[in-house]
Amino acid sequence: MGIERLRSKIEEQQTAYHALKAGNDSTVRYKEFHNGEWGTDDENYMNRLRL
Repeated sequence: MGIERLRSKIEEQQTAYHALKAGNDSTVRYKEFHNGEWGTDDENYMNRLRL
């Protein structure tokens, strides 16, 4: 069960890496959004951390 979860997380990271390598940076580029509680925030912050 733990191995499958690890594999799925690696596949998620691999997808983002290959997209960025191919020139598609829309999943990691700063994308502003308004959070009602905290104000302005970055929607893709966690995606960049995966790289």
